[in-house]
Amino acid sequence: MSRAPRLVVLFFWSFWLSVVTASNVTNALRAAHLLPTSFAFASSNFELIEAATAIYHTPRAVVWILFLGVIAWEAAAAGLFWRALARARAGGDDARAPALAFAAALGLFGAFMVADELLINYAIQATHMRAFVALGVSWLVTRAPR
Repeated sequence: MSRAPRLVVLFFWSFWLSVVTASNVTNALRAAHLLPTSFAFASSNFELIEAATAIYHTPRAVVWILFLGVIAWEAAAAGLFWRALARARAGGDDARAPALAFAAALGLFGAFMVADELLINYAIQATHMRAFVALGVSWLVTRAPR
């Protein structure tokens, strides 16, 4: 495989995860009343987690811990993708950097799928499954022989 498709795939996941992280950070700031409710660029995932965990009467502090954990995991995955992209652009043939980035992102969406099952939240599970599959296919594309 030529270098260009690898770079495009790595750039896409780097950028997408960065945008997702940013929208979740602004959502956290909005939920903490540090941004106005009218602030448009916010994911509303905090409210989604709050609603989904309500079946177990989850305290708000636990919802915050879960959401901040998601943000940290997304940010780490985005950082790993940016690192893999930088190494790939520099001509490095190290397969460990992309593998680590994909492992982090696949782990995140795998954890979401397990959480969806535990929370009986089937309406959103398909979205997490699609992201998981897209990441898996992308990883295979980046591993294709040159």
